[in-house]
Amino acid sequence: MEILIPSAANAMYNLLVDSDTNSWDGDSHKFARDRCLRVRDGTDSDLAVYYGSLSSARIDDLCRYPCIFAYETICNKDPKFGFLRDVDVLQGEVRIEYDILPLENFITASKLTEIHHLLDIKRFEMNRTHWAVKKVDLNRKLRAIGIRAPGRPINIDTHQFEVALSFPGKSRDYVKDIAKNLNDMLEPDSCFYDEHYRAQLARPELDVLLQNIYRSRSKLIVVFLGHDYQSSKWCGLEFRSVRDILMAHDRNRIMYVRMDDGEVEGVMPIDGYIDARQHTPEVVAQFIHQRVLSLS
Repeated sequence: MEILIPSAANAMYNLLVDSDTNSWDGDSHKFARDRCLRVRDGTDSDLAVYYGSLSSARIDDLCRYPCIFAYETICNKDPKFGFLRDVDVLQGEVRIEYDILPLENFITASKLTEIHHLLDIKRFEMNRTHWAVKKVDLNRKLRAIGIRAPGRPINIDTHQFEVALSFPGKSRDYVKDIAKNLNDMLEPDSCFYDEHYRAQLARPELDVLLQNIYRSRSKLIVVFLGHDYQSSKWCGLEFRSVRDILMAHDRNRIMYVRMDDGEVEGVMPIDGYIDARQHTPEVVAQFIHQRVLSLS
């Protein structure tokens, strides 16, 4: 009987260790087949059974998990962070293609040795070239020591968000703090906040993309109501998606946060809201997080 393993990317990470100090300076590398995803190299037995075949479906899962690209202790070289792009199983070898995502404050080699137990790394693993998969929430462990690792680069045309924030420019300072707190509470790329996707939003027909994100690809839409919202052209565009959702009687997907007493066409006096004048961005982020969890 096949062992079922949760495929959520937040539950696993890949550890790749090599003795070559140039291993992670390019975009591809090869491991001996018998050094990949084996119990003797630090992969738990259930994970070794599930992933050890390196079938196409398993490879797809593994490519969604974050990676620590490390060097054997003798190299005295700091590890790197990134993702697998592809895996090919060859005759006696496994060729991986990878993307390194630069982080200014990623863990050093000495820090990795210090926190090895938190990441389920056995001491012998840092003296052996191998690839292991770990049943550890790497992003959460890194956040606990002050490191915010990015998620895998997304396709903005298809990505599904947990929450999207609709706000006028004059509320940006307040909303920016909310977005920062939500990023700490949710998985990477769960919150649509425009400044996080500047490159992807620099494109023609942005109005079509935004309506698609707000209408169809966000579990929860948080609207920051007030005078400035009513007068903002972009907010007016986003609110068309909100009205469409309300017409479909999908009210649980909408959450109001009121910045001031300004009226917004389509919002009624009897509609409930969070009053931003009475709560800090941190507290409002917690309220939003509660709503996201209720929709899961």
